[in-house]
Amino acid sequence: MPLRDVMNRLFDESLWNPFGLMSKDPFFDSFLSGSRGLNLPSIDFSESDREFTVEADIPGFSAEDLDIELNGNILTIRGKKEEDQEEKDKTYHLRERRESHFERSFPLPSNAVLDNIECDAKDGKLTINIPKSEKDKSRKLKVNVK
Repeated sequence: MPLRDVMNRLFDESLWNPFGLMSKDPFFDSFLSGSRGLNLPSIDFSESDREFTVEADIPGFSAEDLDIELNGNILTIRGKKEEDQEEKDKTYHLRERRESHFERSFPLPSNAVLDNIECDAKDGKLTINIPKSEKDKSRKLKVNVK
């Protein structure tokens, strides 16, 4: 395609349909198709000798807003919050509902003990502790010098 045609298309789509270019991207397509308030929390997945730890920043979400599911070895964290605060003494000419939701999924390592997972949501932070199996825990070995 000649450069002139590409530039014309770029300016046409950006001036007449500013979201036209973004709608070709799957992320923006889902964002623009009505899933307003899509917030993906920052996730840290770490490991110690005894356990794996998943930490997620979830500001504004309470424990009741979260759904944590384990399907096989796939850990899925979902959050959904709807705010519906209509004041009775006001006449609304425009009212947009506030909604926020996210979903993140992670495969867990094969040495994760899936029966003893602990979850805690406090002060805008979700912490999930996943123990490691005993046979796979690392051990320090002492080296004898001869």
